[in-house]
Amino acid sequence: MTCFVEVAASGFVALGRQALDDREFSGNVGGMKTLALIFGILLVIATFVWFFYFVPLGCGMNPTGCRERFEVLSSIGLLHFWMPLAVASGAILYGVSRR
Repeated sequence: MTCFVEVAASGFVALGRQALDDREFSGNVGGMKTLALIFGILLVIATFVWFFYFVPLGCGMNPTGCRERFEVLSSIGLLHFWMPLAVASGAILYGVSRR
């Protein structure tokens, strides 16, 4: 891939590049998919540890006591469980896809 910079008379910088060859770009896709798969798996593990261990632990460290329940189907569950799980699922699906 060749890049060149052309400075116009008005001071604007225009960047141009040659079209990418499919064979040149295809080597990076496999690496990205592997990294996405690893990221997704680690994020699933971290989500469960975060929601079922650290969130109640933080509440329990409150000196006045903790009387809250942390349910998966609540606003706290949406923020701390379902959102990271959705991101992890998307990364895993991208990593597993065959394209």
